[in-house]
Amino acid sequence: MSESVLDWGIQFILTLQNLGDWLVEPMNFFTFLGNEDFYLLLFPFLYWCVEASIGIRMGVYLVLSIGINELFKASFHDPRPYWYDAQVRLLTGPEFSFGVPSGHAQNGVVIWSGLAAHFERGGYGLLP
Repeated sequence: MSESVLDWGIQFILTLQNLGDWLVEPMNFFTFLGNEDFYLLLFPFLYWCVEASIGIRMGVYLVLSIGINELFKASFHDPRPYWYDAQVRLLTGPEFSFGVPSGHAQNGVVIWSGLAAHFERGGYGLLP
């Protein structure tokens, strides 16, 4: 990735981090919703309490998404923001894989859009 894009991203992150510590907990909550640990809680719930097929389908989607994400990370070799600039505060545990593409963002899109599509097809009317 070009340095100008990395520099812009660092400035954006620093701006968010300088808004105050009140944002830390909401951001940690939304980070958790894109974390594999959350999915390990969600998928059994879907399997046992909602519909077995959706629990299995979401598990397969997650495994495929993680695999594709790791392939792209290995191809791009882009640093994490705190690797690139020491001013960026690390607010969660360290990650050891490359930074781009974001697994949290990718998995969130795959899982939450998959769930929305499933429940819309089922007549639950969650989408407008």
